[in-house]
Amino acid sequence: MPATQSSHAEQSLPHGTPRQVIPLIPFLTPYYLSPSPCGTRIALLGSVRGEQALLIADVAQLLVSCRGEAPLARLCCLGTAAPLYFDWAPHGPELLLASNENKLARIRADVLNEVADSVETLPCCEPAEAQVKSLDSLPGTVIQGRISFRAPQWLPWPDAAEGRWLIPTDAAQPGRVSLALVDPVSGRPDIVCENLAPEAHFTASSSGWVAWCGLHDNRGHGGVFARQVLPSMGPPITVFAHANRVEGLSWGGDRLALLIHAPNCLVWAVWDPVEAEKTGNGLCVAPQGFIPNRSFSGRVLPFFDQFERRVDYWNPGRDALVYADCNAEVWVQPFPRPPEPQAQDEPHPLQSLGGAQLALAPCRRRIAAGSYACWSPL
Repeated sequence: MPATQSSHAEQSLPHGTPRQVIPLIPFLTPYYLSPSPCGTRIALLGSVRGEQALLIADVAQLLVSCRGEAPLARLCCLGTAAPLYFDWAPHGPELLLASNENKLARIRADVLNEVADSVETLPCCEPAEAQVKSLDSLPGTVIQGRISFRAPQWLPWPDAAEGRWLIPTDAAQPGRVSLALVDPVSGRPDIVCENLAPEAHFTASSSGWVAWCGLHDNRGHGGVFARQVLPSMGPPITVFAHANRVEGLSWGGDRLALLIHAPNCLVWAVWDPVEAEKTGNGLCVAPQGFIPNRSFSGRVLPFFDQFERRVDYWNPGRDALVYADCNAEVWVQPFPRPPEPQAQDEPHPLQSLGGAQLALAPCRRRIAAGSYACWSPL
């Protein structure tokens, strides 16, 4: 069942379960929370007196039977940078950071009880009231070529404990940038896209696919492309030819969801590589567009690459997407597999972009009232 509002998460706790309360720093405006894969801590991006800060909270008290013996949960600030995006390591409490759209760095996500005996402890205070380090000072890699991107990705990888980074990297041609899968230990890159667009989104699936989207010039040349990288590197495949219309990408298994900007609305579409191989056109679009809720358009959509790393708009069966619209209604949009194309009775919002022969998904279903919606990870 999709969670439609934050209050639903609290209501779903078993009766009598004590809640874990972590005091927030005064004047902190949190806007992105991400639990670590190991479940021992939470990373938080927020603004404190105009500075963007990365903070870590220890949730060890949730993992022990006698919570009185566990350290008190507190936030500690790892540093500041703007803009700042990150992803968790699949193997432990480490982060891959991207700052200023050209700096990549690796940092341990230490919490206070892990550094209590060290000479230089991490501050638990407001960045405005203490000497908090700039994350730009961390050792790392600076991308020399022109690139604008958001969240890097740290992926689990077969037979590689430290996984792979999916990141932009300088290309052999000066001034150009490639998209690569990089070994965090050796630094060896496997190039996925040789010439990445200066404005780019990218995302990887757990089933071994990578997709990227970019606009190469101001005349609209670009698109959305996908490539199978596991078990071996396959050829690039064109998914959608209008990069400047795509607001977000999100994998559900080996199916790629595209959030497309149509005139005066957004439209969900799904690309299925199995259907693309069968018919030559694996793209299926929702029959209705929607105007997103203000909470989504203002707080999530501008940072969709970051949110989609931990928030699932796909249901567990990977055959439906969930969203909330401007009327605070929550909808489930089916995308059955194999697809069940529907008759098109009225002009579609994407008619001018997708051509006359759009494959339409079944109609959406209203399930609840709510301002935001995503699927439970369980």
